[in-house]
Formats: sequence, structure tokens, C-alpha cells
Amino acid sequence: MVVPLLAEGVGRGITNIPHLASIVKSVLFVALIYLLKTYFGGAKCTSERDMHGKVVLITVSLVLGIARITLILAGWDIGNRS
Repeated sequence: MVVPLLAEGVGRGITNIPHLASIVKSVLFVALIYLLKTYFGGAKCTSERDMHGKVVLITVSLVLGIARITLILAGWDIGNRS
């Protein structure tokens, strides 16, 4: 499908390619989205760390935080322990 389309553009001129404006706009839009996503993606961390055992601490902290919020919403007085 691409080859006949290119042959049409070369043989009869670019202005005779059907829906050329829509195709160009779509390609530019996708390229813009890709460039923005790449730019705002931030720097990539190339260092590796041994996270063995640390995931449990993060998970426990998250669970305790959710439990505390649940108790506060339920009306329990848990004090100001930080």
C-alpha cells in the first residue's frame, strides 16, 4: 500500500496523493507527542541498587498509613504519634 502511494506521488506529483494533509498532520502530531513524552520523561537512572528487604518496609509503611487514615475516618482517637 505504501509503494503504490509513493509511486502516485512520484509519477503524478505530490498534490495528487489522497488525504496527504491528514497524513502529514497525523505524523506530525504523533512525532510531537513522542518528543514531549521523551523530554518530560526525565533523566534515566543507570545505577542499580540492591533493594532486597527494603520493599517490605515500603509496603508496611503504606499499609500502616492506610490503616491510620481508615481509623481517623472511622472516628477513632489515635493521638498525634508520628
